[in-house]
Amino acid sequence: MSAQNDDSKNLTDTLDEILKLQEELQTRIGSSNHNLETNFENIKDFVSRAHAYIPILKQISKDMIEICERTQALKKRTRQLESTDTTTTSSNTTSTTPERQ
Repeated sequence: MSAQNDDSKNLTDTLDEILKLQEELQTRIGSSNHNLETNFENIKDFVSRAHAYIPILKQISKDMIEICERTQALKKRTRQLESTDTTTTSSNTTSTTPERQ
């Protein structure tokens, strides 16, 4: 009968250990689930805010393209004016006819 009591006690101890481990796992899983839910809410909030900025970013992009195009046009116009000014200056210095007043 003693052997049976020892087996029963060992079985009870093993079951108690399993129950304790299950409780620990439930606690850890519950904590992990809470963390996942929190992270998911944070991600949803981030995506929501990002969507709000998309139109602003598109407008900034268009503005930047327009500024670059205008800058290139101004540079081209500056080069044209410089070459016209250089041509005018050259013709004034090489001209032998007196200027009329």
